[in-house]
Amino acid sequence: MNRTTIITHLDRAGIERRRVARKMSDNTVAGAAKRYSEGAPLAVVANEFDVHARTLAREFRQAGVSIRPRRGR
Repeated sequence: MNRTTIITHLDRAGIERRRVARKMSDNTVAGAAKRYSEGAPLAVVANEFDVHARTLAREFRQAGVSIRPRRGR
């Protein structure tokens, strides 16, 4: 079953869904962006801020931070 189907059923039944808590604040995103702009790889910065690289990339996109292409690809 697709996740959107499940969400539709929950909504129709009036079941309240929990909110997903944001893992990083604006200040931590700014700090991570500064570190990233200094040349550290995304995965390294994500590790330093204790988040997954995909989480950090999403936060960067939302903050308007350009993400460099990965090297070797």
